[in-house]
Amino acid sequence: IKFKANDPAKLIAVDPLSNRMLLSSDTGKIWTNAPAFSMPPPGAAGFGGGEISITPARPDDAYIILWRGAPDTAVVVKYNWPANTITQLSTPGLQVGQFGWYCLGLWVSPADPNIMCAAGVPSLRSTNGSNFFFDQDILHADVHGYFFNPLNNRLYNVNDGGIFYSINNGDTWTNITGNMMITEYYRLSGLKTDSKVILAGSQDNGHHYKTDNSGIFDWKLTCCDGMDNAIEQTNPGIMYGFTQYGQINKSVDGGASFTWIPPTIMSPNEPWVTPILIHTTTPATIFYGSVNGVLRHASRGEPTNAWTNIGGFGTGGMIMGT
Repeated sequence: IKFKANDPAKLIAVDPLSNRMLLSSDTGKIWTNAPAFSMPPPGAAGFGGGEISITPARPDDAYIILWRGAPDTAVVVKYNWPANTITQLSTPGLQVGQFGWYCLGLWVSPADPNIMCAAGVPSLRSTNGSNFFFDQDILHADVHGYFFNPLNNRLYNVNDGGIFYSINNGDTWTNITGNMMITEYYRLSGLKTDSKVILAGSQDNGHHYKTDNSGIFDWKLTCCDGMDNAIEQTNPGIMYGFTQYGQINKSVDGGASFTWIPPTIMSPNEPWVTPILIHTTTPATIFYGSVNGVLRHASRGEPTNAWTNIGGFGTGGMIMGT
């Protein structure tokens, strides 16, 4: 929901649940439907997520990014208040990923409406108001919003990696997350013989590992969401780290490197957080909590075709008991 740039009585809102945009001319007391807009082909006509950006450089216009769940694409449109029209700006099919209901953002420059930043999982930019290209800088994935500070002309971006800012309209970014204690952890494991050792899987920021009391974690298995993990108690150089949907990785050098070892019998729809356990007395034997039952491997996950389904109910994302 946004106010018109030069008229605080007028507002525009996007309502993905009812597949419409709404207008108010009395500070939100009464709402009416904006002109209908259908997503361009291919795919369904409706949209499942939307964000609005307003710029004083073009006060009669509102810029909206609309996203649909399949085929995971978005489009940028413009609403014009005097004409009461919606026009499409971007070419169909902006690839912003499949989580537009969770992460979606749009920013239009306050000085030049042709300069835009649009994002979902990846980030895109436009310098002509219609053609978008991928942002190749360090900006983290899963963007939730853009915020512009006119006092220092900094464009801020909040995402699953923290807070970043740009002084050149999103061309390059600086990470200012610093020592903010905001990491979300899914699972962690340790050593019975050394309480200082912790391996933790973090939301969208891989796995973190520490071996001393400094509180400083090394960033391990840097890709993706860091899910369940396990350390072999009698040989802590061997550890396992999951990423989302049951993708299992193994390290034999204390986390310096990881090898992807997904079971060949794993389901294509394993739980978001798939559990793993190491046998307490036979550490070479590990267990994998599949949606189809418990999988067992007698030799630390390799070869990947040597897993056995030993039955039981599928985990469905629940934590296996010990």
